[in-house]
Amino acid sequence: MFYVDHGIDDLVARRQIAAIDVGTQRQRVSIKASDDRLRDYLEGLAASGSKLPVSSDGQPSWPEMSKASGLGIGVLKARVALIQDASLRLGTERPGASSGWAIMPGTQANWRSHLPSFSSRFTFIPAMGACFLVIGLLSGMRGEEVAALKRGCLKIACDGLGRITRYELVGRIFKGRDNVDGVEHRWTVIEPVARAVSAVIRLQDSIDKINNPGRTPQDEDPLFIPVVSHGRENERFTAQQATTYLNYFVRECRRLTDDIIMAGPAEPDRVAALYQIPDDNGQPWRWQSRQLRRTLAWYIASQPFGVVAGMLQYGHASVLMFEGYAGNSASGFQSEIEEERRLARLGDVVQMYDDWKAGNSPGGPMRSKLVAEFATVRQEIGDLPGPVVDNRRREKMLSNTAVTLHPGFINDCFFYADHALCVKAAGADAQPAFARCQPGRCPNSVVAKRHIPALQSCLTDAEHMKKDKNISPIQRHAIEAQINNYQLLLTQVDQ
Repeated sequence: MFYVDHGIDDLVARRQIAAIDVGTQRQRVSIKASDDRLRDYLEGLAASGSKLPVSSDGQPSWPEMSKASGLGIGVLKARVALIQDASLRLGTERPGASSGWAIMPGTQANWRSHLPSFSSRFTFIPAMGACFLVIGLLSGMRGEEVAALKRGCLKIACDGLGRITRYELVGRIFKGRDNVDGVEHRWTVIEPVARAVSAVIRLQDSIDKINNPGRTPQDEDPLFIPVVSHGRENERFTAQQATTYLNYFVRECRRLTDDIIMAGPAEPDRVAALYQIPDDNGQPWRWQSRQLRRTLAWYIASQPFGVVAGMLQYGHASVLMFEGYAGNSASGFQSEIEEERRLARLGDVVQMYDDWKAGNSPGGPMRSKLVAEFATVRQEIGDLPGPVVDNRRREKMLSNTAVTLHPGFINDCFFYADHALCVKAAGADAQPAFARCQPGRCPNSVVAKRHIPALQSCLTDAEHMKKDKNISPIQRHAIEAQINNYQLLLTQVDQ
């Protein structure tokens, strides 16, 4: 999101500093015109607060000045006295070093140290990849569906007071080999996706000023257009190109992070922890556009114990997105979510089983039944300490147990409607109601090792509330009963 919110604006601004125009064509002009053009270029540097660009060895960066001024390198070298005078007056820097690069969140380092003007065009490729990454990752759209979005795809709904209530992307679903043209569909998305769409538009506007000066963009124009076009075959942005752009973005992130660390910031370890992309088995991860959709499904399915769910309150985002996929959505996203949820439930049960084997029994009223089930599985597959057990066989035997599992914050529910206290209180719910859950009493409730921190936090809060002098005797009695329940559950898990 940093690249979307700040990086793109920095790159667009870089092309405008000191009248830098990558598309400028050098033309043969008179000596006076050449002198005037060079003076205009140097005055532009002074007006923007920039210095004279030099290479890594301190010599004038002739290609940079040639691109920026539109003068040939030979013409510039013939005016070396004027350039040396400017270097003393303005100072020197690596090209683009004074462009005001944004600070990377969580650090004191600028995200770039410099950027030659002739390279700025190609930095738009990873910038486009960053926008594609945000839209694809946080919307659940397929790669080809993101690539087919139009410039006017973003729709914003507001209430009577003008407050934004939702963001939607209007596009087309491509599902099946025969569905070449796709079917129109609306995706309910969150605000970061809307920001990414706006960033793409700003990026494309900058490109259009060079490729198509004077043209007015239309809502039916493609949202994503290849940065470098050579012929008609590249005019349409495809999911395959998106994969290429994603990997450009990954390589750019790795290079920029390495450059920042090598420059010797005050906190190199923090920069590395926040921004270095880890390898996959010692090799750079090869990104694919289809991975974005599956990653979103995995995070939503892993609630409430996924990293994003716990650290970034991803559950709130999933509610908004699921609204667009409710029922039998043509996008097919819900089936992927359900499959990931099934795998997540199985993973939770396998973890409980491994904890039980290690001596950490679960707690709660469901404890005895679950332990008996685990004992049966161990007896069947013989996975006592020492023997190597086939993981697939173990997971197969535990899969029936995982069918009814519903993960919760301070306990899990192996939901059976006939035994559920929340259903008895509500009437006839098909799903457990954790808001009415009684973890210490309901026969479906089980407390695992991973619930201990949450239970301890609840216990601390309850004990703090009990000390309040303004609560009534009835309230104090209810709080004491809840404290006893928390302590009992913690004792059972610790046994």
